[in-house]
Amino acid sequence: MNGHKQRRARGLAWILSSLVVLSGCTIFGGSNPNNPSERAPSGVLSPWTGSAQSKSTTGATKVSAPGKNQTQGMGMKDRLDIPDLVEANAPAVVTVAVRKGSGGGIFGLGQYEEGVGSGFFIDARGLVATNNHVVAGASKVNIILSDGTQAPGKVLWTDPANDLAIVQAQNLQVPGVVTIGNSDTIRVGEGVVAIGNPMSADFAGTVTSGIVSAKNRKIRTREGTFEYLQIDAAINGGNSGGPLFNLKGEVIGINSAKIAQSGIEGMAFSIPINVLMEKIGKNPTTKDQANEPVSLGVVVQDIPLELRERYNAPEGIMIMEVKGGSAAEAAGVRKGDILTQFGGEKVTSIVQLNTLKSKYKPGDSVTFVIFRDAEGKFYQGTMVLKQANSR
Repeated sequence: MNGHKQRRARGLAWILSSLVVLSGCTIFGGSNPNNPSERAPSGVLSPWTGSAQSKSTTGATKVSAPGKNQTQGMGMKDRLDIPDLVEANAPAVVTVAVRKGSGGGIFGLGQYEEGVGSGFFIDARGLVATNNHVVAGASKVNIILSDGTQAPGKVLWTDPANDLAIVQAQNLQVPGVVTIGNSDTIRVGEGVVAIGNPMSADFAGTVTSGIVSAKNRKIRTREGTFEYLQIDAAINGGNSGGPLFNLKGEVIGINSAKIAQSGIEGMAFSIPINVLMEKIGKNPTTKDQANEPVSLGVVVQDIPLELRERYNAPEGIMIMEVKGGSAAEAAGVRKGDILTQFGGEKVTSIVQLNTLKSKYKPGDSVTFVIFRDAEGKFYQGTMVLKQANSR
């Protein structure tokens, strides 16, 4: 048994060194199973008594449409004809018209920039989901229905890191609300439909269709690396913030970025709807629901499936560095540990950990589980999260 643990520890050590080569990171120090000071700190971590970790690819907590049971994939009997899907959902899709700037221009003339995006009603109170970049810096927001009716909008909540926002349409009778689906269950190759306003409000209600070309497509932004659905449905400027439907008529994404390079066509991206629903909950009401970003104080690295299978490593992400004075250090986490659970949820990738972290605010206590390769054991503990810009 001890020989098995030592072989596994050596294998995981090789994973760590392999990841350094792959990522270009520099690692300082390491775990030594023969050093008593590097064993589980008494009173901080304790042996984990849960079931053994598997190589499951289960992601974040799934979000179900109200009153409906989610199923894996989709049979032909669940499909809607696209005209029926559009007829049922088009009233819930809106144009988000914004004015950015102020009236301080030369000779007292205003210097304004006007633009449009798309959005959709997520509940009967007039809450509209859209992209943050559509409303960021707006001095005025109008919500325009498919029949041309307009109402002022108030930005209630934004999440710049995930390019998400919620706008309240004021003094408006909501004509329809979308059904929220589960983006975790969508499969590559499934049909999707986008409704939005490409280019301008003159093209409101434009419908395009295609398939899911890929899932978990990593796109790097200034705020970090996030995962998107890649689709081949035509998406243009004004489509930003509009809904992406599966063929059940459920929203499974929010259309956002499009790669527009010479020679590249049919490549668009949609934020998985679960990211929004897990961030704001099903009943967002005020800006106060947006939590301050939190930090564990670690540098982490995804473990490629090939290396994980080769060395029989548990599913999780590798701790490459633990910063001094951080929440992780105080909780007993060390470099070389594999984080397998956070807040009772399995951790499968850095992107998923970002999603899980977004549920918490600084000062929250969160349980976690790590695998310590030097000892071949799982440990559980609790850390008190810090504000992102502290450690």
